Amino acid sequence: MLTLLLLLVPSADDSAKLTLVPNATAILQRDNLLLLSVLENKSISAVHVMLDGSDSGGGRIWHEIQDKDDRWVKIKAAVDQMRIFCGLRGNLVMPGESAYAECEAIHRRNLKGAFLFENPGTFKIRAVVKMPWGDLPSEPVSITVKERPWSDLEMIESIPPNDLWALGRPSLGRPLPESLLELKPVGGNIAHTLEQWEMAEAACEGREWKGAAILKEKNCQWMEKNMDPVAFENSLDALGAYYVGKKHWEGLPRLIDAMQYDSLRRRDLIYHLKLLARPPTPAIP
Repeated sequence: MLTLLLLLVPSADDSAKLTLVPNATAILQRDNLLLLSVLENKSISAVHVMLDGSDSGGGRIWHEIQDKDDRWVKIKAAVDQMRIFCGLRGNLVMPGESAYAECEAIHRRNLKGAFLFENPGTFKIRAVVKMPWGDLPSEPVSITVKERPWSDLEMIESIPPNDLWALGRPSLGRPLPESLLELKPVGGNIAHTLEQWEMAEAACEGREWKGAAILKEKNCQWMEKNMDPVAFENSLDALGAYYVGKKHWEGLPRLIDAMQYDSLRRRDLIYHLKLLARPPTPAIP
């Protein structure tokens, strides 16, 4: 008996929706943004999420900013921002009635390029993903940029690019660069983001935060309660990389449970758990 497996491909109607959520919409000049992009498959059928065939990075969703001529310009990921996950290449399949998310951070056009939010004003950004029927953009989000003192702008400009990049994707296995921590007095979203990453660093190994102990076994619950929602999702992504790097396998189940959405990182963690569950290969006599 021949069984035919049919993968239904929805049309470009209300079957899919992409939503972009920044961690702030009112910022100062040269501020950064942490982003959460959520793709919902509202169809009962599975659907492919395509690679866009460019340098958008290790994920499937890219971001664009509107220029002065109302054209949408892709915000390219620096080489340092591109991530590769075990066993996850090619197009991604979303099950029916599911939600998939990616975390990203934007600050400069590339590692050593111009700042995205260089001048005061209102800017529009959006997320875009390639679906089988074409590009699917999110609704644009307006970002209001206010003036920052010149001395603070010079201080931000003086930070080494590699250190400044840690605003978006630091390693939780080592402290934030001292030069970056010196930016706390400039305020804005830079200071807020630094505090959120410091909270994630304290939670990853169950240390103290402002005199209060964090239980390592409940660090994800503590982060969800005390961090802003977008920084929380970005921190879970970074915590996953930290746990895999440190081989803290006991933390993977609670981290997977804390992740609200399907994601490349979540699939990577599940992949590692499956590897751990495999019986050892018998030695060849």
